[in-house]
Amino acid sequence: MQLVVRILPSGNDPDSYDSEILSGFIESIPVIKRSASDRSLYFQTFSIAPPPRKQMLESGKSATSWTPPREFDPWNATTRAFWARVARNPDLHQQIKSWLDQVLHMLERVNKMGRATEGLWELDETQFAEPAISVLAIAHPDFVPYYARFLTVWDMHHEVSQKDVISQIFASHGITEATENLLIARIVDGVGQYGYDNFCEMLPLLQEHYGKIEGTDFYKRMAAYHHAASVSSYARVLQNKFDNYRYDFLRDKNPQLPKLSELLASFFPEGQPKPYEGDLELFDDLLRKQ
Repeated sequence: MQLVVRILPSGNDPDSYDSEILSGFIESIPVIKRSASDRSLYFQTFSIAPPPRKQMLESGKSATSWTPPREFDPWNATTRAFWARVARNPDLHQQIKSWLDQVLHMLERVNKMGRATEGLWELDETQFAEPAISVLAIAHPDFVPYYARFLTVWDMHHEVSQKDVISQIFASHGITEATENLLIARIVDGVGQYGYDNFCEMLPLLQEHYGKIEGTDFYKRMAAYHHAASVSSYARVLQNKFDNYRYDFLRDKNPQLPKLSELLASFFPEGQPKPYEGDLELFDDLLRKQ
């Protein structure tokens, strides 16, 4: 089943409509949190009341919910128009970011719940908050870092729209620090099914910007983060394999072994991961294929 949270303005003033709708999104967070534990609900999405015209708007509680008789399209025109409009209004950015921060925190918690489906979804091919953050990041550069953060909490093994959205983000904003970091997040945290395809697709733009990518700070930074993630993943495997109890037992028998915390910390000398030769070779390989 799909839960639809209806976002309504609290009054009928056209000038405060967008702000009131954003308040409704923020107030909807507890509703979504409660629904996440209901295993009969596979999807959670939003329906935004249309903007005011000559007639009076329906008003009342800013967030109500219902189960629709058929699937509700989270990419509908009203939703896309709303997020594109508020992205162009800097006065509303703080409200938007407050909602996005709360959603990211909620998704991190939900991902640890062990739901039947990985994370939260708005529909079978739409991850939670995907319509909102996709439109926002394409429309305004301030939201590109948020899109990069969502790549770390979505189920990227079942991605659908992310590759095209990232391409549109680069088309909208070009090569900036934020879009570079997005590409790094794509390669490292959200590679999913098409991450390396995204990287290769962006190569002509990167080469036009840099001339030669190899040796740039961006290239080295990408390899460093990739290496750090690989090492961190290996460290977690070690930690699971040698949990504190068993590892302490091994240390009792072999006092020369370092403490587990020291062992894991040793992967990151001075807290600054360096590019690993194998990671540089991986990216060189991608460049050679072009």
